[in-house]
Amino acid sequence: MITNSQLVQRFFDGEYSGTAANMSIGETAAGGHFIMGYGHAIYAYRPPDERFDPVVFTGWKGASHSTNQHISLMSGKTDNCFGGRPGISDVEGDPDIEVLRSVASNDKNYSQPQRSFRSNRGP
Repeated sequence: MITNSQLVQRFFDGEYSGTAANMSIGETAAGGHFIMGYGHAIYAYRPPDERFDPVVFTGWKGASHSTNQHISLMSGKTDNCFGGRPGISDVEGDPDIEVLRSVASNDKNYSQPQRSFRSNRGP
């Protein structure tokens, strides 16, 4: 396993795979690549044809201390830093940069921790 810093550098150098502590590089069906944190959070996306520089989703900051550290490793490596907290479904179809901006500007409120679906389970 490589360090988180090495994984981020490899992603921004164009690598297609890698695994670190709580982060990995994955590939979409359309051939784009992403850094995923904790098995669900898309931290960064790189299109398959490199028509724009990678995008980092800074909206994940505040989710946890380690997530803050992960995002900090990436945010200085591109001018394309957008808010929002996308998942795999937001990047799987090779979105253009305007779609990624719209994900970042959705009306979801991330100022409070998100409630688990298990919170209001019945008897």
